[in-house]
Amino acid sequence: MKRLISILLICILGILLFLGGCGEPQDSENEEETSPAEISLEVWICYDRNVPGAYYVFEWDNLAEKYGYNIEIQTYSEQEIKDKLKMAVVSNELPDIFYVPGGAYPEYLFEAGACIPVQEYLSETDFKEKYLLPYEDGSNYIIPCMADSYGAAYYNTELMAEIGLEIPSNWEELEEMVQKVHQYNEENGTEYAAIELGMKDKWMGELLYCMTALSQNQEIYRRTETGEASDEELSAMLTEASGAIDRLMKLGAFPGEYMEIGEPEAVRNFINQDAVMMVHQTSLVYHLIQNMGREGFAAAAFPGCGEEGALYRVMDMNYTYTPGLAVSSGSEYQEEAARLSVEFALNVNRTNVEQHGYLNMTEEDFTYDGSSFPQIEFIHDLETHAETTDAFLFSGFVQENGDDWGNLMKQFYAGQLDVQEFSENSAGIIKNNNS
Repeated sequence: MKRLISILLICILGILLFLGGCGEPQDSENEEETSPAEISLEVWICYDRNVPGAYYVFEWDNLAEKYGYNIEIQTYSEQEIKDKLKMAVVSNELPDIFYVPGGAYPEYLFEAGACIPVQEYLSETDFKEKYLLPYEDGSNYIIPCMADSYGAAYYNTELMAEIGLEIPSNWEELEEMVQKVHQYNEENGTEYAAIELGMKDKWMGELLYCMTALSQNQEIYRRTETGEASDEELSAMLTEASGAIDRLMKLGAFPGEYMEIGEPEAVRNFINQDAVMMVHQTSLVYHLIQNMGREGFAAAAFPGCGEEGALYRVMDMNYTYTPGLAVSSGSEYQEEAARLSVEFALNVNRTNVEQHGYLNMTEEDFTYDGSSFPQIEFIHDLETHAETTDAFLFSGFVQENGDDWGNLMKQFYAGQLDVQEFSENSAGIIKNNNS
């Protein structure tokens, strides 16, 4: 009897185990997938004067409605987002999707493993090859959403007419323009700046310096980018560029308080007709059109960077990496975030091209259906008729060297370093970066 009971218990246990084993796959198959309403994504996006329009924000709302996701959007200026990303990486608090400025800046994010590789998602698109430059490990970490931006000179046409000026084509004519503005101020009691500059953020001074170096020593500048310039060549280029900027400072080319003016304020001053000329990037043209109209300003090559026959020495502000979107490796919804970012990038590219005449980042054919602006035509001319395309030197610096050079630049513009001191220290930073 006991033996029979034992056999029955074993049989019952076997049946239970069998039923339990059969039931597990059934439970797995019936497990519900995450519903769209349960997917929450945090997005940090850049939205300042360098972004063509508010659709860079509203497009996320459109995608949230389309897919039913909960998307929380935070907007920052480029400098703000740079600062926030640095802190977020250290504290492991990156959002699911975040905008990354171009140039060499994003490298520390890649090295820290903060971004997921996205080439799988980019392979399904028709982005032009130049926007898909991989990192040195062979992976893509950025989904491009802002086309190339180039260095350019802007001129306030009303002030140019009032003072009787023409757009300078070379450095000598630029210095003459500065002198004429100074003379006009003395004769008429005005306080116009010849060249708008905001050094509180350092960026505008760095751009002016690099454009000056490129316009005066193109061949040495190119060899400097690649680390091929000899010590003598590098010293000569930096000394000549520093001397030219020093002459502008002594001529009183900049606003009286330019060391305390930030880049946003400098742009407002130019729009408010406080300055004749300003050096900035071509992506600013849309903000200027909005605020100054078709006839309010002219866009032109920096003096010495335009040649007869519409050939240009072009400075690409990003060159190494195009600004775009990255997906955090800590995101719970990496797949959804990556595909959403690609769709966002393609949608804003279409809007950029069709509504604003911006440079197309894809191979798809779009038609610009807006009015033709000469300032926008100039941007297309730069790309079409580029004799050479060179890098904004600052965009090639690793973070530490970039910070050192920016601080050195600020000391120079403040008059704390003379031409020789600044040139020698700059050469050391550039050689250290290229080593």
